[in-house]
Amino acid sequence: MPRRTLKILLFACLVFTLLLTSTSFAAGGVTITSLNWVDGGGCEYVAIAGTVIDFSYSDPAVSVQIFKNGSPVASTELSAYPTGNFSQGFVVNAVSGDTITATASISGFNANAGPIVCGGGGGSTGGGSSSGGGGNTTPGDGRLNFAPDEYYTLYCAFDQLEIWRGVPTGLLLHTVPLASLLALSPGQAYAAGGGTTILRDAEDVFTVYGSNGNLAPQAGTKSFLMSECITRNGGEPTAAVEAAPPAVVPQVAFCEDPATFNDRSCFESEEAWCIANNYLPSDCISYNVFRWFGALLTQVFLCAMMAASGAFGIVVMVTPNQLRAKRAEIHAWIERVKRLAR
Repeated sequence: MPRRTLKILLFACLVFTLLLTSTSFAAGGVTITSLNWVDGGGCEYVAIAGTVIDFSYSDPAVSVQIFKNGSPVASTELSAYPTGNFSQGFVVNAVSGDTITATASISGFNANAGPIVCGGGGGSTGGGSSSGGGGNTTPGDGRLNFAPDEYYTLYCAFDQLEIWRGVPTGLLLHTVPLASLLALSPGQAYAAGGGTTILRDAEDVFTVYGSNGNLAPQAGTKSFLMSECITRNGGEPTAAVEAAPPAVVPQVAFCEDPATFNDRSCFESEEAWCIANNYLPSDCISYNVFRWFGALLTQVFLCAMMAASGAFGIVVMVTPNQLRAKRAEIHAWIERVKRLAR
């Protein structure tokens, strides 16, 4: 193949690859679905929401800029992964008569929204898209009762209510067991910690109160329906398993305890103890005979030692009563040996 033809084919493959990549992975446009003042915040805060059309995981973040009276007042990069939707709140500190506008851009596409005027009614407004597409004001990521200016972002999953703050970045604030909320009666509240409280307003209506949401430290609320929460959760929460009461350890008598039942004190006689320890009765008799002979020899040895030590030693070491006791004990041993030997 001629070298020139090979170069042409390589160039054509490169162009085709670039076209394929740009059409397959680049975003097809961006739309701002809403720009409005945050409820309860006067003209201090605005919230923006939008959608990236034909969004792909390889697309960059959405660049958002907020303008007050034509001058930049806030900007950030917002991720649209994985749904293609984005939303954020911004501090603008507007006063009566100020106008707010916004722009969003991604992959060369731009969208504009506004103006909204402080003190001039300033309702929600959406902007156009370079692709001409529309948008949905619901993110579609499973959150409860979505609103672009919501103080908290709420999810129900894994038998838990998740309470998130979205501004300036996503942060999980609390997880609350759904079973604990369902156990409340209307009018009762659940303390989630950190000053956050969840009130059961009615049978199906709950409201989260706190001061650590999107407008912190300013307080705010977010309401939701428990029926919607249970649907997002995939059904009723699993009932909590009650902890089993501690086991009662029975008191075992000393001689009934496997660790001590072979103790000598648990038997009436030496023979009974010997037999209980898996010896034959004949072995136990021999054992006792040898034991008695050993004791007898010990006594004889002691008497011999006392005799060898002299009269003084006998007076000092052994009293007459002790000698009589020893003699009687030796006599008893001899009689017992005789009986066993018969």
